[in-house]
Amino acid sequence: MAVTSLDATTALIIEAHACHRQRVFPTRGKSGTAPTLLGPLGNGGN
Repeated sequence: MAVTSLDATTALIIEAHACHRQRVFPTRGKSGTAPTLLGPLGNGGN
């Protein structure tokens, strides 16, 4: 249970950072790779 909660929290933090980066630097090439790596995570958040 603890591991699942930790993983979920970590995923939310990663997702939040990626989303923040994407909004701050929408034209950056690097921000384009973050959502791709996250895949379903990024799409599920939005």
